[in-house]
Amino acid sequence: MNKKYTYDDLVNSLRSRNLEIVTRENEYQNTKQDIIVTNGKYFALVKAYNYIDESGKKEPLWFLSKNPFIIDNINRYLADHYDDSFTCISKP
Repeated sequence: MNKKYTYDDLVNSLRSRNLEIVTRENEYQNTKQDIIVTNGKYFALVKAYNYIDESGKKEPLWFLSKNPFIIDNINRYLADHYDDSFTCISKP
């Protein structure tokens, strides 16, 4: 029988990876859905099941072209490393 993971289970698993969930508890249904996570700097849309237990040591792909937050992540990176000299304005 498959275990039904709660929102708190997911929060704790993400916290053990130094990640936080942005998706609100009332929006969470199950581990098959996409959730938004952050490391405090970058954001990513990921599948919840990849982060529910310790066996999956995945790091979110912050700069993946399919990540809807990629432009913001690139701009944060550029601001941190190039003193706001560059800005990525293109949309994926």
